[in-house]
Amino acid sequence: MGGKASHATGCAMGLERIIELRKVQQNTLSLQSPDVYVMATDDDYELLAIQTAEYLRSHIPALKTILHVSGGKLKARMKKADRTGARIAILIGADEALAKKVTVKPLQTKEQQIMCSEQELKEILNEMLITNG
Repeated sequence: MGGKASHATGCAMGLERIIELRKVQQNTLSLQSPDVYVMATDDDYELLAIQTAEYLRSHIPALKTILHVSGGKLKARMKKADRTGARIAILIGADEALAKKVTVKPLQTKEQQIMCSEQELKEILNEMLITNG
């Protein structure tokens, strides 16, 4: 093109291909969105969150359940739950540990969060997921 020769490295990929790949990724992600995202409100309650996730996986195997394991503040944990596309978050913190309950928080609707026992959890989740299904 004229001028002095210089070293360079380049890469090209068609914009149309990138757009198509992005569409495929979005469709795949929506198919894989979990039903429930289980998290402790802070690190002190991680064991209870693990036990709750295991309870859900063994008692409601059809439920797609994700357990939060990357730490962080509650706000960051909630953002991560939202980004996964989960329909419901289950939170375990100090109040829940004392009461031996969990908080069920719908993420995609304006429904109120509910505190319930492990025994009530299966029924409440079925009701929320079927109603908003």
